[in-house]
Amino acid sequence: MEDVEQRLTMRILTVWRSLCRGPLPPRRSQIDPHLFGSDWSHCMLVDVDPNLPHSRLAYIGNEL
Repeated sequence: MEDVEQRLTMRILTVWRSLCRGPLPPRRSQIDPHLFGSDWSHCMLVDVDPNLPHSRLAYIGNEL
């Protein structure tokens, strides 16, 4: 039987890394909530602005 990762953080990190473009994070358009399954409600997205104080939360899962 295949081991299923029990830790939420590691499941999310695995999906995130699969979306990365080498050392670069994925583009927002590449982030599909369905890829994260039920873990998506434990995620958040930050739109990072070059002027960091202008960055904003773009999505906050309902479990956060």
